[in-house]
Amino acid sequence: MKLPPLSLLIAATMASAAAPAQTTVVPPAAASGEVVELSPFVVNTEKDRGYAATETLAGTRMRTDLRDVGASLTVLTPEFIQDLGVTSLDRALLFTPSIDAVEGENDGTNRSSGSFLRYGNGQAYSIRGFTAGADASHDFFSALVANDLYNVERVTLSRGPNAMLFGVGGAQGVAVSSTKRPRLDRRRTYAQLQYDRWSSRRVALDHNEPIVDGKLAVRLNALSAQKREYRIFEGNEQHRVTGGVAWRPLKHTNVTVSHESYTLHRNVVPLTWMFDGGALQWLAKGAPTVNFLPEGRTWAAAGRRFVDAQGNPVRVLPGVNDPDGFIDATADFDPRQALSQIAAQSPTYVTGLNLANPMVNMRYQTQQRADMFGGISSQLIYNAPDPWSLFGLSRNANLYGGTGDDPSQKEHGRWSQVFVEQRLLPGLHLELAGQVARHARSFSPDFLTTVRIDVDRYLPDGTPNPGFLVPYSEHQGQYRDQLNRSREYRGTLSYEFNAASLHRWLGVNNLSVLGQRSRSDSDQDIFHVVNLATVGRAGFSPDALAAVHTMRQRTYFVNGRIPYPLPDQQQLIGRAAELNGTSFLAGSAADAAPVNLAMRQFLNPTKSRFTDDSLSLGWQAKWLRDRLVTVVGYRRDSTRSYAVPEARGFIDPAVPGGATNPLQRYYLPSRAVPLDPTPAVSTAGTSRTYGGVYHVQP
Repeated sequence: MKLPPLSLLIAATMASAAAPAQTTVVPPAAASGEVVELSPFVVNTEKDRGYAATETLAGTRMRTDLRDVGASLTVLTPEFIQDLGVTSLDRALLFTPSIDAVEGENDGTNRSSGSFLRYGNGQAYSIRGFTAGADASHDFFSALVANDLYNVERVTLSRGPNAMLFGVGGAQGVAVSSTKRPRLDRRRTYAQLQYDRWSSRRVALDHNEPIVDGKLAVRLNALSAQKREYRIFEGNEQHRVTGGVAWRPLKHTNVTVSHESYTLHRNVVPLTWMFDGGALQWLAKGAPTVNFLPEGRTWAAAGRRFVDAQGNPVRVLPGVNDPDGFIDATADFDPRQALSQIAAQSPTYVTGLNLANPMVNMRYQTQQRADMFGGISSQLIYNAPDPWSLFGLSRNANLYGGTGDDPSQKEHGRWSQVFVEQRLLPGLHLELAGQVARHARSFSPDFLTTVRIDVDRYLPDGTPNPGFLVPYSEHQGQYRDQLNRSREYRGTLSYEFNAASLHRWLGVNNLSVLGQRSRSDSDQDIFHVVNLATVGRAGFSPDALAAVHTMRQRTYFVNGRIPYPLPDQQQLIGRAAELNGTSFLAGSAADAAPVNLAMRQFLNPTKSRFTDDSLSLGWQAKWLRDRLVTVVGYRRDSTRSYAVPEARGFIDPAVPGGATNPLQRYYLPSRAVPLDPTPAVSTAGTSRTYGGVYHVQP
């Protein structure tokens, strides 16, 4: 959500006023008259002119004047980022050309995959029409999570295939953020505060402190932020800290170490709701109800009675012609086929009705049929213009799992970087760098926005239903546990020489070689809350992964009240100790199965490894008294990807027969499944890039 002008004004004022008042320049250690040779691997931001950057590393991975780079680049300087109050990478990219960063919608599909499009995670943006959400990096290393800009010095967007030449990048381009590094020459403190009408707040601190003049410095960046929207519990909360140390042990040796740790909690809600088309067609067909006892069997069963709790016959729906005026068949109470009966076992955890036993087997209960739109049967894809009034719900209601204290998504991670720069000879420099990163995420993408109306006057056991004609939502949830790791190492050798002595049309040449090795590992486990007690039970499936063993969650909205916290997978498994040992409320003794809840993996673990070894060569040359600048690049990659075989080998001692019957087993967690030693895919490729700039004026 865009911050009000007042918050931006506060941030911009602090950026422009606080920094000069708290900045102290430390005298350089170089002797008078000594030439200070700048590192070719670090941009000199002192040469920036406000919003206009003058140097970049993105063209050749060497420090180069922007005017000499034969590629399409856009650089967002620190002044630009501070003055606009931009706080995330996706928001920063909105101010660059050739970028499409439409936020889209956080619908059920995106929530299930974890690709949440708002709050700085999973933002799919495109460069020149090509989706490039994965091609984001910091300091030319892969980024496992979208960056917050509290610890970022500048953002560079490289468009086109030149981005492939060095480090991370694709044919369409790459967005690179440069981490704030400690400075040996100045003491500086910068603070930022933002606040908005929904009580969102953001406090960021940046402090640089030289310890030994010209030799040792430290830098600390810290962030505490809470983003809120108008719906209750919607938003995120993050806490991050980045520390850095810069050390110059020798005259031509520089060592920089940076580390970040962070936690991020989210509750993500779509901008629009999806209604249940079944409720609309039910209203249009006369709103029929089921006013007779369920009897634990189908409506068409032989000898079926249609009586109320006192044993009296139930009258037909008004307008239905029947000889005796009482229900004898389905057509007597549902002549227009607005309803259907749940035939399969349907173990359900019910909230919102304060039932003495919230574990209900909904078999033989009633549900509204899906409506037909253009010949398509669907309950999910059509947006209601005003679902709140349709179901009596408040406009600030949040029908997704998670609260402020217990969010639906929890993330934490860390990364560490080391840079060692060494001048070997005049004009010859070497950089050795590495990064190790880890990012963990767990979340329940459960949603309860498909709202229906309960038309059953009785519960499955024949007792009165307190949810009769009350809106409710039901969902079969899941829980996902993800872990990503990466390791990247690179070495860069740069040699700069002036060829003007050979011919007056020749100028400065820069030759560079970069070798890089990277490895990324990704694990994901997907769980359901299941009832172990029904596996192999009569009337249920012998397959442990069958849907009849998977718990469903149903929530009623009595008088428009939302019974927070909503029952996502984490909430349900948190009550397992209390619920286990009870039995389901059901229409028959056979369906009243015992309860033994557990979280079990129902899909094969997603586990992969990707390795890449690359070698890049670059040559930049100036000609015609620096009027013409050319770049030639070459890159060779060798990649391998590894996967896991199917691993349904987890034997649960609570499920009898698991030792001998594979169908009564669950999938193993990813940590217990080794990768196939043979690569699933092995590829090698070569990329070449060429560029040139001609300066019409010197």
